[in-house]
Amino acid sequence: MEKCFSTVFQFQIFIFRVQKIYYPLLAAVGVPLNILTMLTLFRGKCGLSQCVTRYLMAMAMADLLVVVIDLILRQIPIVYWLQFIFLFSVPVCNIHAVLLYVATECSVWFTVAFTFDRFVAICCQKINSKYCTKRTAAVVLLTVTSISCLKNIFWYFMLSAKYWLQNIPWFCAVTIDVMESRVWATIEFLHYILTPCLPFVLILLLNVLTIRHIIVASRARIRLRKCSNGENMHDPEIESRRKSITLLFVISGNFILLWSVIMVYSIWWRMLGLGYESVYLPSFLLEIGFMLQLLSCCTNTGIYAITQTKFREELKNLVKYPFTLIASCNIGVSCTLHKLAQQRGDLLEEEDVEQDHHLHDVQEEGDAESEDGGQTALAEDGGQAKVWQGRATRQALINVLLSNGCCNHTLEDIAIPQPNNSTKTVPSTTPNYLSPRLPSCTPPTTSKGLSIA
Repeated sequence: MEKCFSTVFQFQIFIFRVQKIYYPLLAAVGVPLNILTMLTLFRGKCGLSQCVTRYLMAMAMADLLVVVIDLILRQIPIVYWLQFIFLFSVPVCNIHAVLLYVATECSVWFTVAFTFDRFVAICCQKINSKYCTKRTAAVVLLTVTSISCLKNIFWYFMLSAKYWLQNIPWFCAVTIDVMESRVWATIEFLHYILTPCLPFVLILLLNVLTIRHIIVASRARIRLRKCSNGENMHDPEIESRRKSITLLFVISGNFILLWSVIMVYSIWWRMLGLGYESVYLPSFLLEIGFMLQLLSCCTNTGIYAITQTKFREELKNLVKYPFTLIASCNIGVSCTLHKLAQQRGDLLEEEDVEQDHHLHDVQEEGDAESEDGGQTALAEDGGQAKVWQGRATRQALINVLLSNGCCNHTLEDIAIPQPNNSTKTVPSTTPNYLSPRLPSCTPPTTSKGLSIA
C-alpha cells in the first residue's frame, strides 16, 4: 500500500511539472488561435451558411473566454502559486467563479445548439428553412447565454471571496457547513447533470439520429441516380453532407472525449464530501481532467482547418495579410522616392541646359568685343567655373535630401533663379543658385566647406 501511494505521489509531482510548461504554452497557442478563428469566420468566405457561421463564432468566443478566465486567471496562478500569492488578499474569488462557470457552460451548450441545428438541417426538411436561419441562431445563442448567467449565480453565495489556489475542484475557500450541506450538494449535483452530463446524452442521441438519416437518404439517392444515369456519378450533394457530418462528429467527439475525465471526478468528489466513497480516484486524474478540458477549447481551429478546405485557405490568407500589407507599403515608399529622385534629376538637366546657353551667349559677346579680349576670356573662365560650382552645390543638396528621407517637398523647394539676359557682362559676385526657401531637413556645411543654408 505504501508503495502504491508513493507511486501516485511521484506521478502527481510529474504532472505538476508538466503543467508548468503545458499551461503557459496552451495559453500562448489558444488565445491567438481562437482570435484567428473568429476573424476568419467573420469574413464569411469559408463556404458556410450564415447560421453555421454564427454558431461557430459563438463557440470560438466562448472558448476564448474559457482560456482567459480559467486557464490564464485560474490554472496558471495555481501552478505558479508563489508568484501569485498576492491573490490571497484579493476578495473576488466568488465573482471569478461565476464568470468561469458561465463561460464554460456557454462553451458546452453552444456545441449542443450547433449539433441540434445540423440535425434539423439534415433530418427535418419541413422546418429546415424556418429554423436554420441566422436570426434563429442569434435567438438561441442569446437564450443560452442568459440562462447560463442566471443558473450560475448560486456559486457567488456558495463559495467565499477568498482564493484557495487549489484544484479540488473548487478554487475558492468554502466553509464546513457548505461542504456538508445536502442542499448545496443537491444544487451542485444538478449543475453537474446539466453541464456536462445532459449535453453528453443529447449530443450522442442527435448524432445517432443524424447518422441513421444520412445513411438511409444516401442509399436512396445513390439508387435513384444509378437507375436514371446507369452509372455511379459524382454527387456534390452527398459530398457536402459528408463534409458537414465530418465537421459535426469531430467537434462532438472531441468534446465528449476531453470532458469525460473532469465530469467523472467532479461527481466523485462531491459524493466523497457527503461521505459516500465507493472507489478511490487519485488526485492526478483531476489534474489530467483539467488539462484535457482546457485542451478542448483550443482544438476547434485545428478541426476546422482539417475538415474545411475553404476555411484553411482563408486562415492562410489572414495570416499572410499583415506581411503582404507591410511589403506593399515598402514597395510604395520605394516607388515614391524613385519618382521624386527622377523628377529632380530631370529638373537638374533642364537647369544645366539653361546654364550652357548662358555660357554660349557670354562667349558670343566676348567674340564681338575683340578689343577687350583679355577681359572676355577672364569672364568666360569665371562664368564656367561658377556654372560647375552651382551644379556641384545642387547635386550635393539632392544627395543629402535623399539620404535623409526628406521626400515630402515639392520640386519648387529647390529652385534656381534664371539669369538676367539683359546684362552684357558676367556679374563679379557668385550667383545664388539655391532658393532661400529650403526644406526643413537641410544639413549644415558639407565636407568641402560648401555651405547649404
